[in-house]
Amino acid sequence: MKHNAIIDGKNVRIPEPSKGEAAFELTLRAYGFKYQREVALVPSRKWRVDFLLDHGFIVEIEGGVWSQGRHLRGKGWLNDAEKYNTLTALGYKVLRFATHQVCDKDGNPTTEAIDWIREHLALRIETSDKKNKGNRCSTTTSV
Repeated sequence: MKHNAIIDGKNVRIPEPSKGEAAFELTLRAYGFKYQREVALVPSRKWRVDFLLDHGFIVEIEGGVWSQGRHLRGKGWLNDAEKYNTLTALGYKVLRFATHQVCDKDGNPTTEAIDWIREHLALRIETSDKKNKGNRCSTTTSV
């Protein structure tokens, strides 16, 4: 089922979250992550991302990976590649997880994806801090 939301003054139809998206959102809340859902980041396109986290991380939960779902068929795969490549070129870090990486078969949240994100987010912040140490001209730290 879809519902409507007002985004940038426009009435936009938003799909109900999938089982994986709902479980991942519960996990994000449990771990205290700040995030936004169904965010449109490219004004000229109708694309929305499942989750936008701090530090420019985008998380997409891909369903149907074992049943040859939309993301694995020709047109769906090409559309996803265009979206993810565009977002990457704009400086976002796109992370893709399959449903089974965020919840069990009953929809209960699991930690595989969030553990990976926590580990790599910590590495990114640590690496960025090291790069900017000693750089007296730097006025901001990009993380």
